[in-house]
Amino acid sequence: MTGLHNYRHFLARLREEVEHAQLAEHELSLLYLDWDGLRQINNTYGHPTGDAALRELAGILRGVVRKCDILARYAGDEFVLLMPGAGREAALAAAARIDAALRSREASLEVPVEVFNISVGIASFPSDALDADSLVREADKRMYVAKWRKKLEGTD
Repeated sequence: MTGLHNYRHFLARLREEVEHAQLAEHELSLLYLDWDGLRQINNTYGHPTGDAALRELAGILRGVVRKCDILARYAGDEFVLLMPGAGREAALAAAARIDAALRSREASLEVPVEVFNISVGIASFPSDALDADSLVREADKRMYVAKWRKKLEGTD
């Protein structure tokens, strides 16, 4: 539906890229993105609007990633961005570009801009994890920390 890679494709590429990074001693970063507002869109505007919003979000994400990056829909409202050759600073810059693009989006839907809010967890190889599974777990854990921080601050 989104035109992005799926979970299975992402996992295969993740394993390939981690192996390559290990052999070449390169960095690799993973952004785990959770869309905080999809449930609100579905509940308020209906699932057809939610589907259209998913396609819009996918387009926004595609517009700000590097050509060599691997972007996939991981689950219902979760996306992953694998950045070969990128360390933590490059991943943080990508997260900032994504945030800026979401905040400045030209709405093609009657959905408020604040509903296009994501929580991001970033993990990098080899500093945060030494294998593919650990990299996903660490990025996922950090995404939940970001999500809970928003709730505590009242900014979700």
